[in-house]
Amino acid sequence: MKRRSKILIVITFLLIAIGGYAVYYVNDYYRAEPFVLSDKVGLIDETDLTLFADGDNALVGFVLYPGAKVDPYAYIPLMEPLAQAGYTVVIAKMPFNLAVLDSNRMDSIKTEHSEVKTWYLIGHSLGGAMAGSYVAKHPTEIAGLFLLGGYTTSDIHDYKGIVATFTGSDDMVMSREKFESNRTNLPQSLCEITIEGGNHGQFGNYGHQAGDGNASISAKQQQNIVTDTMLSLIKGENCQGGHQ
Repeated sequence: MKRRSKILIVITFLLIAIGGYAVYYVNDYYRAEPFVLSDKVGLIDETDLTLFADGDNALVGFVLYPGAKVDPYAYIPLMEPLAQAGYTVVIAKMPFNLAVLDSNRMDSIKTEHSEVKTWYLIGHSLGGAMAGSYVAKHPTEIAGLFLLGGYTTSDIHDYKGIVATFTGSDDMVMSREKFESNRTNLPQSLCEITIEGGNHGQFGNYGHQAGDGNASISAKQQQNIVTDTMLSLIKGENCQGGHQ
């Protein structure tokens, strides 16, 4: 009996420890900077974060898959210019802030916004890998893929839509080795942009990410390069790739 009691005590202790770590892990994520949360102008739905759009451009939509353990609200400043240009904008809320747990979130977003006829998918970091996975499975349903500080491990080299990658010159989080080794997964039409002075975390607004380099440009400058480029590409303008 004593041996059995000891085993039960050990099992109980392990379950409590695992449960405690799970609670800590779920709540340990990068939160949006306070100014973002104090100004939610334009948000019309917080199930997934849908920004206000009106007019003909609302039939075209952008969806963003956030980086791992990053508050989706942190991407509102990045996505706001797209909404201001009249496009439908949705920032996906992922389970436990991990896109890997719901890489097909795009399905429910398309159903909810059935009025949108053309979709572009954006992914930051791990969210980019999951966005690439979705495009690989649904190549005719997504008009373009934009990878921010990330890469795709899924083979989309035959994909006919727009593909662009954005990396910060001071990004110390993304593995350059993995970025290069997965380059063959991307089409030859790839538009590749290196943002001089940019880093990994400034694609969103959630403060400095552990292990990241120090950016020498502002988050707004970095994000403007991304949105300006995306808008020009979907309008059919040529890629202005290279260092910006």
